[in-house]
Amino acid sequence: MKSLGQINLNAIRCWMVGVLICLMVADVKGQGSVVTNEVLRTALDIRRVTPERATNGLPVEVVGVVTLVDFGRTVFLQDETGGTFFKGPATSSGLQPGLRLRVRGKTFPGLYVPGIDADKVEVLEQGPLPTPRKVSFDDLAAGRFNYEWVELEGIGRQVLGVPQDRTTLLLAVGVRKIEVQVAEPMDAAHQKLVDARVRVRGLAAGFINDKRQLVAPHIRIQRMQEVEVLEPAPADAFERSLSPLNSLLRFAPDGFDGHRVKVQGVVTASETGNALFLRDEDRGLRVLAREVRRLEPGDVVEVSGFPTMGTFSAVLEDAVYRRVARTNAPEAVVTTVRQVLRGTLDANLISLEATVVEFLGGRTEIGLLLQSSNEVFRARLERSEGDTPLALEAGTRIRATGVCLVEQAVSATPNFSSSARSFELLLRSPGDIVVLTQPPWWTPARLAYAVGIVLLLALLALMWALQLSARVKTQTAIIRQGVEKAAALEERQRIAREFHDTLEQELVGLSLRLDAVVPRVEEPKARGLVEATRKLVGRLQVEAREFVWNLRGSEVDPALLRQLIERSAADMAGEVKVTMEVQGDLGRIPQSLAHPVLRIAQEAMANAVKHAEAKVVTVLIEVQEAQVRLLVKDDGKGFDLSKGSAVKPGHFGLQGMQERAKKAGGELRLASEPGKGTAVEFIAPLGVKG
Repeated sequence: MKSLGQINLNAIRCWMVGVLICLMVADVKGQGSVVTNEVLRTALDIRRVTPERATNGLPVEVVGVVTLVDFGRTVFLQDETGGTFFKGPATSSGLQPGLRLRVRGKTFPGLYVPGIDADKVEVLEQGPLPTPRKVSFDDLAAGRFNYEWVELEGIGRQVLGVPQDRTTLLLAVGVRKIEVQVAEPMDAAHQKLVDARVRVRGLAAGFINDKRQLVAPHIRIQRMQEVEVLEPAPADAFERSLSPLNSLLRFAPDGFDGHRVKVQGVVTASETGNALFLRDEDRGLRVLAREVRRLEPGDVVEVSGFPTMGTFSAVLEDAVYRRVARTNAPEAVVTTVRQVLRGTLDANLISLEATVVEFLGGRTEIGLLLQSSNEVFRARLERSEGDTPLALEAGTRIRATGVCLVEQAVSATPNFSSSARSFELLLRSPGDIVVLTQPPWWTPARLAYAVGIVLLLALLALMWALQLSARVKTQTAIIRQGVEKAAALEERQRIAREFHDTLEQELVGLSLRLDAVVPRVEEPKARGLVEATRKLVGRLQVEAREFVWNLRGSEVDPALLRQLIERSAADMAGEVKVTMEVQGDLGRIPQSLAHPVLRIAQEAMANAVKHAEAKVVTVLIEVQEAQVRLLVKDDGKGFDLSKGSAVKPGHFGLQGMQERAKKAGGELRLASEPGKGTAVEFIAPLGVKG
């Protein structure tokens, strides 16, 4: 037995463990959030609330400094713990950055970070903006500083006017670019920020999708004056010295400063509104500009732009250009696919032979799938008004001239070199396609069509053969059944003839002799014996006649069914009264089913006369909609069905009826009681062969 003190001590320990577990569970559930009934008092408290809990409208009272007012609809605040925002009736366009506010309201999920649905906003004092947090592009892309006041340095790449009187400054941060959204319209002075190194202080934000995911970060500022220029751009975009095309993005001990470079080259091709292609000596260059007017091959241009790495080689982005001279249009480099895949001809004008695999005509662009040296590549051509209609069949051998664009590169090599995996050919006009040979008549399409027709015919022939085989098999089975049936009928008729010519004739002779003997026998006992023998012989004659009838009568005319049953009843009845009734059209009974109906009726009547000692026998045939029903009833002595089979040893009448019923697809039912007669019922569906 434990002492009372030990029991109390154990109870206290259990209580303490339970409390500890509850506290741990509450801590786990509350981690990253706050208790529902407590007021959220810091920006961090709000940021930790899940969107699902923020929907419940948790109470908020926060004091912070206004960092940005977005068109008077959304106000962003920041306190010592982080940034948040609020909306609501209390939002006012009179609020300015630097105001210290006390905001009361309830939480709502927001698009990315939970915010405040404000009920009351109280202005406390005017003060400075928070000290900005220095961030990198990766910090902004991670989204953890969203709605905080941040600082970022980069080089201006483009200044664009956007709807709603806003301006977008595209800022290059290393090899990446980020947008700075400015809440004021663009003017010409803003273009001075292009190619300038600047420092931007603003609100970290981003574009959000419907899954609450940050698609792309950006920075929001109120005015362009908040962009600090650290290193101004050159006054003239073309005042830098020329750089050869093959020198772009090469190794430099001091690295790449991210500013513009100036190049000069001969135009080989251009895409309206998209890009132009230059050649300097044997190198090609792709230039992407905001607006490209139609230039002609042979135009000499100067280009000032920002070099970046494309799929395989350097590209000039956000470029400006000017035409400085005119020369002969450059000749295409005649080459092969194998040389193209080395990558040295990227962005250059080339010419090679290929076979058309597929021609794709479009409303604004034509596409070609070409093959050369077991390599498949694409070619495309912009449609222009007045161009000659172009259509090429698969298998046509052509020479195609256009600008090579490497689409994929291979870099996983032991020697650190890269090569092209696939490329595209940019055609300039329909004249860049020269047909060398027309496709042979047996094109892959025609061959496939012919093979399809042959296969279809083979399939139809196979189906016909299978159908014919099935029909032959069916006919063979029918013929076999007919032959077997004819053979069986012939054999039955032979046996019937033999039986009739032997045993039945002998019984007739014996019956005649007994008829002659009876009048001459005077002794009563002998006369009775002869009389009994004469009756026995008469019964044997009847049974022999029925046997011969059964052998010959395998086919029964349904219309004569009543007549045949009545004839059988007359032959075997004697003093027994047999009545017959037919309901329905006997002609609807199939011939194959009429035979078992006749034989079962004959056997049932014979049993009533021979064994049941019946006085009255009734026969009913009902031809119903889907079945035929035969009922033979007598008033004989009957028997007890519960004591076993009514079949006596050596007698096979009932067994024969059951076998006939089963073969006909029907059912034989027997009902009898001692002293109350017997009823034999046969039911079979119409149309089922016996």
